[in-house]
Amino acid sequence: MAAGGESAAEHRAHTLMAAEAASRVLVLFERERPGDARPRRAVEAAFAWIRGEVDDAEARAASVAAEAAAKEATGEAARSAARSASNAAASAHVVDRAKRAVAYADRALREARDAQ
Repeated sequence: MAAGGESAAEHRAHTLMAAEAASRVLVLFERERPGDARPRRAVEAAFAWIRGEVDDAEARAASVAAEAAAKEATGEAARSAARSASNAAASAHVVDRAKRAVAYADRALREARDAQ
């Protein structure tokens, strides 16, 4: 069982949901900061964790880097997109962060829409 009572398969499924949500909003960050790949690497780390290619520590490191990128973003949608990526990677270690990743992705979409 994964932490929180989920099976390993459920943990991977939640992380997959988070990574997919974050990947859909990455463009909102990348438009503002095209040379900063930290959020993209975090999403890639989440997918790699699901496949068993990276361990929790590597996913956490990618999460921390994406959170730092979020703090450097100036636009609200870009910041939320990076936080979605950060939480997607963090969900490899703490499955509850998957919900935050989805929530931040939804928030990024609303902020992008509201900014138009």
